[in-house]
Amino acid sequence: MKLFQVLFVGLLLYTLIADRRSLASRSAGIKTLYYLIIAAGVGLWGCQALGYPIPLPTQFFADDLWPWFHRTFFHLDEFI
Repeated sequence: MKLFQVLFVGLLLYTLIADRRSLASRSAGIKTLYYLIIAAGVGLWGCQALGYPIPLPTQFFADDLWPWFHRTFFHLDEFI
């Protein structure tokens, strides 16, 4: 494991332990949102730790949208 991954998990565990007291007085909706965000972080970390490539929105933009955008809008002078 890389140092960043170990530090990320350590910080995540620390956050879960430190926030227990403040989460006890929160509503069920806030608790659910908090745990969903933590679960998303753990899921992304798990994918990265197992070597699964995580598709990022910037990768989609660079690979799929930018060529279309460039073809469509930067060659308009050919049609004028």
